[in-house]
Amino acid sequence: MYNIGLDIGTGSVGWCLTDENGYLLKVNRKGNNGNTYRNSAWGVRLFESADTAADCRIKRSTRRRYNRRRTRIIELRKIMSDMIMPIDPNFYARLDEAFLWNEDKSDKAKAPFLLFNDKEYNDKKYYEDFKTIYHLRKYLINTTNKVDARLIYLALHHMMKYRGHFLYEGQTFESIDNVEDVFVELNNLVNAYIKECEDKDGNEYNDVYREIKKCLADNEIKNKDRKELIAAMFMRADYSKKYSKEVAVAILGYEFNVGIIVGENELTGEDNKPLKTKFSDANYEEQEENISSVLGEKYSIIEALKKIYSWKVLHGILGDNTYISSAMFAKYNIHKQQLSELKQLFHKYASQDEYSDFFHKEKDKSGNYIVNYANYIKGIKRLTNKDNKNYSAKQQLYISIRKILDDRALKDETYQKILKEMEEETFLEKINNVDNSAIPYQLNLMEMDKILTQQGVYYKELRDNKELLLKMLTSKIPYYVGPLNNNNKGNRNFAWMTKKAGKENEKVYPWNVKDVVDIDVTAEDFITRM
Repeated sequence: MYNIGLDIGTGSVGWCLTDENGYLLKVNRKGNNGNTYRNSAWGVRLFESADTAADCRIKRSTRRRYNRRRTRIIELRKIMSDMIMPIDPNFYARLDEAFLWNEDKSDKAKAPFLLFNDKEYNDKKYYEDFKTIYHLRKYLINTTNKVDARLIYLALHHMMKYRGHFLYEGQTFESIDNVEDVFVELNNLVNAYIKECEDKDGNEYNDVYREIKKCLADNEIKNKDRKELIAAMFMRADYSKKYSKEVAVAILGYEFNVGIIVGENELTGEDNKPLKTKFSDANYEEQEENISSVLGEKYSIIEALKKIYSWKVLHGILGDNTYISSAMFAKYNIHKQQLSELKQLFHKYASQDEYSDFFHKEKDKSGNYIVNYANYIKGIKRLTNKDNKNYSAKQQLYISIRKILDDRALKDETYQKILKEMEEETFLEKINNVDNSAIPYQLNLMEMDKILTQQGVYYKELRDNKELLLKMLTSKIPYYVGPLNNNNKGNRNFAWMTKKAGKENEKVYPWNVKDVVDIDVTAEDFITRM
């Protein structure tokens, strides 16, 4: 009689044989020379660890999101086809083949210009009129005159493609400004799951929450000071010191420990290190689904924190503007003015070679991208310096500016103003950055509604399909519906959606899901499968 002991890990299996008294057994083994040896009966087998499903799941959800985005664009094209085809029958073809070499394009797509190829109006004139897509959107909001259908399509296409987040789904934009309600929601969630603060109604701390809101909106406060101030305010709302600091860094967009936030200090990620993330990360959307599946119901705490972070960023983007396009238009002009001031300083204090290297040159003699304005404006991936890898692209740009100007222009009033703006991270902000992920769909909805109303006077297609277009912008398929396979027949292991009787052959879209899908049966199947 003997015992077998196994130590099974993710990348190895250890084993041993013992007798009934626990002593290690010996086994006979023949060597290469034919002799018999007595070896201890223990050992280990190593193998490659299996991959989790997280990476596959993220890619699958990303594909699904992109497919649904393409569907919105296709439906928009169908609606506007009768408006565009009579004036420019090759417009869609040029857009579809924009990234092909000219010799690879079809005859329809071959043209000197991409967007506008008319004799009197081409891309050059278009970009003189509208520097960015937000310039076009602002124009469409403010004009009551009839506008070229292609201009309307470009604006609506942009809104359909980048709809915004759904954190405030079902709310009007006016109610979003009341961020104190989210603080109360957060307090109640913490009471329910963490018990880090006293079990009191969150409304008792309304004065504290108003102070936090004021602190988040005040751009005069330095970020490092804001972190300490907000943490102290949460402590006044009876949160522990450790928890207050973690919540403060989370809503400011810095990296935070997910385990501390949800009361599971030992929580780790796939690398067996503490699970950390930050809302300002450009890849947060891809991480979100994985974090949600790990936390379950407790993810609602993270969601509440993200709402507060989104409000903070949104306030910084909108300022006193009602429309997002007006805010972006103002942001563009501020960037333009700041760039002009910086160029003047370079002309005054730097050499011609330094000016050229900073504003025009892309690579050094070794072929590496330089940390300068030319690469900053062309994209974050270009602006990655191994010595400053812990800094954002904007912060790396600031470091590069200071290396050139600090010793020469420190007494200059303009440079002092720029230093203050760099400290507040408001210098040379780009229109398209990760902060745009904080824009709720309601802002795009407001603009689309106004454009459709004003241009619907001239275009029957927009007038008749206004409700459908707005639904396309605001609708999404509930998570419990799952894949949109027609699965009334066949294997339901990976799809469980059930359509209503008589709707079996009807295609499901986000805007008709409640009409086609049997929501009650599908939701029950989703729970049952779990």
